[in-house]
Amino acid sequence: MTAALRHPDGPEKYASGYPVHQDGSCNGLQHYAALGRDRSGAESVNLTDRERPQDVYADVVELVEHQRKADAAQGLAVAKILEGFILRKVIKQSVMTTVYGVTQYGAKLQIQRQLRDMESFPVDYLGPAATYLAKLTLSSIGKIFTSSTEIQNWFDEVCLLLHSVYYFLSIIIHIFEFDIAALGLISRQSLLPIPKPFQLKLILNWTTYGNNCDHYAFYDEAGDDDDDDDDSNLRSKLNEQNSPMFLSSNGEIDFH
Repeated sequence: MTAALRHPDGPEKYASGYPVHQDGSCNGLQHYAALGRDRSGAESVNLTDRERPQDVYADVVELVEHQRKADAAQGLAVAKILEGFILRKVIKQSVMTTVYGVTQYGAKLQIQRQLRDMESFPVDYLGPAATYLAKLTLSSIGKIFTSSTEIQNWFDEVCLLLHSVYYFLSIIIHIFEFDIAALGLISRQSLLPIPKPFQLKLILNWTTYGNNCDHYAFYDEAGDDDDDDDDSNLRSKLNEQNSPMFLSSNGEIDFH
């Protein structure tokens, strides 16, 4: 400070190498925008030079409000009810947590809490309005952060593949009763427990259980072989915690 104040051309001309701590603009989205070289996303989270600081939440609000107006003009009741309620604070948490695996249902609960705190919002429309806004919010993020969304989808696919490998390794261990660490493939054991007895069928059906990062998968002997929702259910479970693994260090298994 002393050196800056004593600078002959004024303190604003003093060149300092002192680090300045600043808060990021939605750090998770900053990482994704940088990874994907996502120009529009980078601008929204202040990774590019602009005359004024940008606000990603305001950008999302603008897109959501634009779509709400279009839907209201088409006669959609919930869109009309939400007039005047598309605010930054309503969608902020959902935008922040999208990179950490928030689902549409989770976003709905977040938005519903915000709407409930508004005394003027009609209680009867809390559920439908929150569901509608959650869908619009997440889709709007995808429009701003195009490459970032593609990266998240790629992580989902990788996690699905890892989960499949993880599952079959667990079956092999269960059958042959050997220590997987002896293979030299995995440095930390955290294998999925397989319920006993497990069944193998020609027609395979996924059933998933568990919370957070603990996913239990096995073939369901009584499952209906024409259930088309199993794969999407597994993808949804994995996405809740595992797709943002590099951001939140939630990796369950370490490969050399």
